[in-house]
Amino acid sequence: MTRISMDIDIRHVIRWLVWLSAIVLGLGYMREAYIFQFGTETILKDLGQIALDTENCLGSYYSSVLMVIAALLMTITGQSCGNSRRRVQWYVLALVFILMSVDESVSFHEVLISPLRPFFSFSSYLHYAWIVPGFAFVLLFGLAYIPFVFALKPEIRIRIIASGMLFVTGALGMEAIGGHFDHLGGAGNPYYIASFLIEETLEIVGLTLFATTLLTNLQRILDAATAAGHVSGKADYPLAAAADGRTSAI
Repeated sequence: MTRISMDIDIRHVIRWLVWLSAIVLGLGYMREAYIFQFGTETILKDLGQIALDTENCLGSYYSSVLMVIAALLMTITGQSCGNSRRRVQWYVLALVFILMSVDESVSFHEVLISPLRPFFSFSSYLHYAWIVPGFAFVLLFGLAYIPFVFALKPEIRIRIIASGMLFVTGALGMEAIGGHFDHLGGAGNPYYIASFLIEETLEIVGLTLFATTLLTNLQRILDAATAAGHVSGKADYPLAAAADGRTSAI
């Protein structure tokens, strides 16, 4: 039987994630306010390390870490699921988030922009042309996972749907709007700056809500297993505890 040590308070982890997300976003907003007020010709230069609109910066790194955390939590949740089909669905979802994390770190999707842009030049909202295959993937994957999502407990289902809508609105919707303003006036356009701030905020808030929802769900599984007599205290949780069907709707 696979076991995992749970000597931490999950509720404390949730609070830390919320605070970390707020700090990362706050630093990004502070950077934009600083650049607006003082420009880049200062001793601090452009503070690119905490920017939200560039790769290899704190915001991008933090989003990647959130995706890895979510993937780990989905793997643990899958292990605790007695239904083999649902276990595989959790694992597949975890794999997708690992791939998203890698892409967030190295920006594979950016490679698609140049070859695809000539095909979508009729709209400046498709200036970042990768959003077309991105939207197609989200649509097909979302449709395939509808039964999975609606089999979740209502409170978990609502939060997961909300987190997905926040993330997709930022990653695809605001990316399209940002591409439009980038096409019109470049990266210095104030509307572009506002659009990417909203984009990154939606993405990080969506990922944070998703990760904290998975943590809440894991806490519920642990509590149910404890009540059923499968564990003693907080020290040791058998991941196979849900095999009897008591927590099958996860």
